[in-house]
Amino acid sequence: MSSIRHRGFTLIELLVVIAIIAILAAILFPVFAQAREKARQTRCSSNEKQLVLALIQYVQDYDEQFPPANISDPSYVDIAGVAQNRQHWYGMITPYIKQGYANSQAGVKKDNVYICPDYAPIGAFGTSATSPQGTPQYSYAINENISPALAPGTPWNLANTAPLTLASINYPANQVLISEGAGARVFSAGDDTSADPPVPAGGSGYSDTNVNHDNNISHVLARGRHSGGSHYAFTDGHVKWVRSPNPSYTGVADVSGLTVVPTTDTSNITYKRSENTNAVGFYLDDTAGN
Repeated sequence: MSSIRHRGFTLIELLVVIAIIAILAAILFPVFAQAREKARQTRCSSNEKQLVLALIQYVQDYDEQFPPANISDPSYVDIAGVAQNRQHWYGMITPYIKQGYANSQAGVKKDNVYICPDYAPIGAFGTSATSPQGTPQYSYAINENISPALAPGTPWNLANTAPLTLASINYPANQVLISEGAGARVFSAGDDTSADPPVPAGGSGYSDTNVNHDNNISHVLARGRHSGGSHYAFTDGHVKWVRSPNPSYTGVADVSGLTVVPTTDTSNITYKRSENTNAVGFYLDDTAGN
């Protein structure tokens, strides 16, 4: 009578299998991470596309005039039922978007069209006691050169703020309408050509002597959000991912002093068209003769 021996795996064989699995995991996990980031990037692009199409529909209904970035409106109540002291351009285009816009944090869902899937608070934008996560629904900023913003308490009319009209846009395929933002401002002037002066003594964390500083860093901090670049929606309605300078800025956006020094982008998205007429896009059309 013969006996049958059952041979198991040796320790060496088990270690080889484990090593192979570890190598495969090391190879595949970064691929999976890149795929997830690509999905978030696609979602962000879709968000901007919906926003820019809503803006274009708004323009068609309002004599081809773009909305202001924000207006004083103490009677405005957002979809969360929270009274606000102003209304942003987000709220003005909600009739053209299925999802309503909540200016307050209450009732805001992560999959809201106004929130970038890769939004993360940066520096001073995520450190205040009232808004420790910044304001995720400020993920996208309108071009202030097209849609000016008003100071709180200033009533809106065409005498004190004049958004541009569609007919006044000379290069609709190149002029930025919406960019990604850092969660502190709903608009951006796009100025990354120089650093601002220090915060005045006794002032807040925002510069009182140069109104562009908040606008600069909101755009500058977010323009490397997606794999070293970010999405821009242009006034003709198309959305494009554009690489940002690396690094996008130097310094730290802290609450004691805004020390961010933007890196000037002279080849992709420039502040002024005159800086590079061959750039992918620009915020301000200042070329002589236009």
